Order: sequence, then C-alpha cells, then structure tokens
Amino acid sequence: VAHTARSRRHRAGEARLALVGDSILEQLESNASFAHALDHFPAEWRRPLHLAVGGDQTQHCLWRLRDGELSASMAADAALVYVVHVGTNNLGNYMGPGPTHSPAETHDGVIGLARYLLGAAKGRVLLTAILPRTDAPRQWLTGEWLCPAGGCDAPGPAARPRTFARAIDDANARIAASAVELAREHPRRLAYADCGRAVWARPELVPDGVHPGLDGMTAFFTCALHAMRRAGFLTQ
Repeated sequence: VAHTARSRRHRAGEARLALVGDSILEQLESNASFAHALDHFPAEWRRPLHLAVGGDQTQHCLWRLRDGELSASMAADAALVYVVHVGTNNLGNYMGPGPTHSPAETHDGVIGLARYLLGAAKGRVLLTAILPRTDAPRQWLTGEWLCPAGGCDAPGPAARPRTFARAIDDANARIAASAVELAREHPRRLAYADCGRAVWARPELVPDGVHPGLDGMTAFFTCALHAMRRAGFLTQ
C-alpha cells in the first residue's frame, strides 16, 4: 500500500527533493521532528518525496523504482533532485552473520541505482557516500554476530570481520571513482558528496552507531546542500 501511495504523491513542481535509500533517510518520514534537518534549505525544498525504506539494500530500492514508485510525473520533472544514500545494509544488515555483499558488489548496486535514475528520469542525482557505522550499534546486536564464539582473534574460516570500516571505505572509494565517470557521462546531472566526517564530527550525533540523530541528519543535509550548490543544482 505504501509503495503504491508513494508513486502517486508527486505533481510536477510540488517537490524539489526525493529521498532514495534505507532507514537513514527514512527517518525524515518516520520521525516528524527530523523534518527540521531541512530547515536550512529554501522553503520550497523542505517537503521531500520519501522513497526510502528501512532495511533496504540497493536491489530493493531499484525494484521499487522500476515497479512503479518512480511515477511518470516524477520521471518527467527535470527540477527534481534525488538524494541517494544506500548500501550499508548490503555490507551488513544485522539479520545474520557477516556481510551480505562485498564492497565491489555493493558499489555495483549503488552505481546501478544511480544509472537507472539518470536514464529513467530527467532530474538530477546527488549520490552520497555510505556513512560510517560502529560494529555494535544496538544493545540487541551481540558480539557473536561480528565475531565467532572464540572471539575476534579466533583462527580459521569461522572468524568474522571485527569492523565494517574497511568494507565501507573500500565501497566508498569505488563509488567515488565511478561517480566521476557518471558525472562526465551526464554533465550537470550528477554530483557526489561524502558526508561521513560531518555526520561523525561528534559520536553523539549518531546515537546508535548507524542512524544519525536530528543533529547528525542536519549535518548530513548541510553537507548535501553544499554539494548541490557546488553542482549548480540549487543556486539560492
């Protein structure tokens, strides 16, 4: 039902932003106070289309867009800017041990999603780096999911990664390089922003280690706004 409703919400000119991704961006829809993260945007940019779903990986976002969430009016709206943050659930989504996809596979999914938007829609895309995250962001996430019973230093194939940092850095390096090529292929239609340092300027900005709080999301969108202005997406 929500999937169908999202595809019908847009009328040309009524929105300037579409948020595409996972629970990090979904917070702006699920928590009313998070709308204030956009307070520093011009007024007409503060009512985004919400196309982000908690737990989604890149292939889920792509399926939703292809299956009708990218409506004809959205696709035809050249003024719409798609802010994309996705990929952290590809690397590890807390639903089982170890990462789900490799950094290379995660890169392929992120870039595939950006390519689809650039090809299927007339709007512009702000592609953002996967935000850093801690290894145990929630109390219910036990160390056993990141390390084997014998501990993180246990030998053998049962050993699991201690940290997502290396995988995220690897994926982001690949995404950043491909974003340069995409920007050349689609002049003035794609921009890239790595907002990780801004969001993690203080650990308390990311209370559970994965999802930025209101101040963290404000830092994220301040970084996004600067990137959009540099790219000419927004001139005010």
